[in-house]
Amino acid sequence: MNTPEILNKINDFDIVLASKSPRRQQLLTDIGLKFRVVNHLDMDEVYPSVLKREEIPLYLAKAKASFYESFLE
Repeated sequence: MNTPEILNKINDFDIVLASKSPRRQQLLTDIGLKFRVVNHLDMDEVYPSVLKREEIPLYLAKAKASFYESFLE
């Protein structure tokens, strides 16, 4: 499967970016992904202090996904 075919399959999904970061939006746009931005709600990005540095992004991503899930249609 080549890159355009992969992008077409991925773009079949409703991709939601729960971030106000212009850089993240630009990165997704640059690789050709279709997405929508949901940033009208604020969530504190707090995490347990026992997490290793490399575990923090995944922890926050899961927390954001869980937080925003109830607001998605």
